[in-house]
Amino acid sequence: YFTQSNGQGAQLNGGDILTTTQTLFIFKNNGNRNYCSDEHQFNITISTTPQLPIYANIESCGSYNLPNLTLTGNVINYYRQPNKVDVINPSEYTITDIGTQTIYVHAYAIGNESCTDETPFDVTIYPLLDLVVEGGIICVDSKTQQTIDPFLLQSGLDPAIFTVNWYFENQLVGTGPDYAATKAGIYTVETLKLTPDSGADCNYNPTQVLIRASVPEAQVTFLTSSFKAPANIRIDFIEAGFGTYAYKLNNGTYQTSNLFHNLGFGEHSVYIKDTSGICSNPFIIDFKVINHPNFFTPNNDSQNETWNIPDLSNHPEAEINIHDRYGKLIATIKPAGLGWNGTYKNGVKAPSTDYWFTVTFLFQGKPASYSSNFSLIRTD
Repeated sequence: YFTQSNGQGAQLNGGDILTTTQTLFIFKNNGNRNYCSDEHQFNITISTTPQLPIYANIESCGSYNLPNLTLTGNVINYYRQPNKVDVINPSEYTITDIGTQTIYVHAYAIGNESCTDETPFDVTIYPLLDLVVEGGIICVDSKTQQTIDPFLLQSGLDPAIFTVNWYFENQLVGTGPDYAATKAGIYTVETLKLTPDSGADCNYNPTQVLIRASVPEAQVTFLTSSFKAPANIRIDFIEAGFGTYAYKLNNGTYQTSNLFHNLGFGEHSVYIKDTSGICSNPFIIDFKVINHPNFFTPNNDSQNETWNIPDLSNHPEAEINIHDRYGKLIATIKPAGLGWNGTYKNGVKAPSTDYWFTVTFLFQGKPASYSSNFSLIRTD
């Protein structure tokens, strides 16, 4: 063996140890003056066996990203099984499977797969925790659509360990362990862990919580006809909301029944209290048992100078026709107007006597009419 062609360079013998990559030549000749020779060359490749470090076992919450591997002069990859079985491609470097799995790092010299090293390590993925936040109901005023009573969302987390962010319609609306919700819909809760993860002591998954709105709205339904007392009423809900309710008439006591009887003429108030606590304050319905004046005295003394039906003043559709005892139309007035001053259309004073009227109006949303009489009293 020679290190150069034609028997040149260093001569090597069988059993010599080579430590570098090189080309060797086998050369032979015979004779002295006239000789024959032959030569054959071949390459010797010396590869360095890769030396892998000891990889520490990994514990992570939710997921773990395998770092990229580099080792000069070698091919190196992650595998799921030993001896280069089941390679893990870079697109699979994010590990999310809950539990413990063994990862193998295998490296071999470029051009010589016989020179290898392999080291395993364990990756343990702990699940993110599930945060339970109780949803609830807010109380909304049916007239203004403003929230009267918000609902306090509570995470129950220590602010020294977690920052809690509250989102509504993809907008950050609050930060802190609690949030007073004023709008109905779905809130998203995200947490930021302020202390390092340790084993299964992990952060929380984002969670969603539902807030509903209770918008109670009620009305008074008369069970007796208009211009009649004593009157009977029932409280009916247009929208019941999510509460349970008790009812009180004027200065009475609360009751579970929505029926009231024997109401006199005039103004009344019904108080509706939510006993479930969703709405903290009762809402009030003011109404009238409508009546008409029985007389008026147009004597220029500024007392009872005109006749009208003030209880219908909030009924713009209402119209009152006033007749004498023979049915002759004397005046047509509107409850929202000044009323009848006790004179004919030509300005002449009408005499003291009884007069009749017919009023048309809407009663509980339906056309209604009522007829009766009243007295005109003069003292001048």
